[in-house]
Amino acid sequence: MKKRMYWIAAAAACVICLSGCGQVSTADTEGQVSLMTKAQTTDAAASTETTASETAAVTEAAAVTEAAAETQAPEAQTEAPAAETQAPEAAVDTPAVIATDAPEQPKSAAETPAADPAFAEKAKVTYNGVTFGVHDNFNAIAAQLGNETRPTNSAKPCIPGAGKYVCHHYPGFSVSVSEDTGVIYQIFLTESDDPGRDIATVGGLRLGMTKDDAATILGQSQSDLDFMYSIKDTQNPDFAIVANLDNGAIISIDISDFHVLIN
Repeated sequence: MKKRMYWIAAAAACVICLSGCGQVSTADTEGQVSLMTKAQTTDAAASTETTASETAAVTEAAAVTEAAAETQAPEAQTEAPAAETQAPEAAVDTPAVIATDAPEQPKSAAETPAADPAFAEKAKVTYNGVTFGVHDNFNAIAAQLGNETRPTNSAKPCIPGAGKYVCHHYPGFSVSVSEDTGVIYQIFLTESDDPGRDIATVGGLRLGMTKDDAATILGQSQSDLDFMYSIKDTQNPDFAIVANLDNGAIISIDISDFHVLIN
């Protein structure tokens, strides 16, 4: 009987012990679970807050970048028209230069084409033992021509850019000289003012001869007019010999190059 009671008491003690251990374990487990749950919740909340903060930071950075991009875009657009605006300014400069260019000036004596030597030789004259011609310096031969028949006179031809000339008179001819350079511009054979037939071209053409005589000495006339003989230098057409006729006879011979007068 005592032995049975002993076992019963032992069994009851075991039940009580097991029941107490189960409560502690359960309580501890619940406590651990509760603590773990709170820690995880706290960590999750912190993580959520961190993520939210990072997201907000990224969103704010993106907004700033977008705003900067939008701000820079108009500047680039503004600069482009500025570059386009500069192009017309360059285009305006070119006409301005052209508009201010000086007009072309007439040829000066230095720019006059050189005469054909053969023609220049035919256009020379001989008087008082002196041979001279247009383009020669008058001062070099003036003393050898002798006395002038009347005082010199000066004039200015109706030629654009031409300067004045001084005319010297001799028996049967006159010599017109550039007032600026002293170069002979014209040799004019005529008896209208001062009679005399001692002057002639180097080939022998003189006043009183015919148009055929002139063609034989100087070459075929370039004028079809009966009362005129005319021939020009092939290299300088402004250098010419022109003879006027009356009743078939030569009454004047004009040898000249007006470019000598152009300054």
